[in-house]
Amino acid sequence: MTKVFDFIGLNTALISSSKFDGEVLIAAQDSSFIPKSGKSTNGLGYFWNGSAGKAEKGLKLDVISVVKVGNDKNEGYALSSKQTPADPTPKADRKKKKATEPTRIDFTLIMLKRWHPKFWSLE
Repeated sequence: MTKVFDFIGLNTALISSSKFDGEVLIAAQDSSFIPKSGKSTNGLGYFWNGSAGKAEKGLKLDVISVVKVGNDKNEGYALSSKQTPADPTPKADRKKKKATEPTRIDFTLIMLKRWHPKFWSLE
């Protein structure tokens, strides 16, 4: 039996409890590329690898963080992360995709919309 756990709620509570007066919280989003070979890895696809300056075969992870700015040091805390799904459309057919079909940017926006209300509870 699986149970749903609110990791974003837990992380939000932990970050909130470590906030001091005078610290400002800002949100940050970043993607990480993980090189991976093979044929049966879930989510395996071609993603942009900024280090190589080109798309490569592997996995992509989107991370939303909270950055505390102020006082003597700056700190960043991961709030939520999710593996980006691979594009199931064959490369040759990608230019033929309809405008209504979801993109990887849509995936990130959905993740931000789900997380956004929790951010305001940190203030």
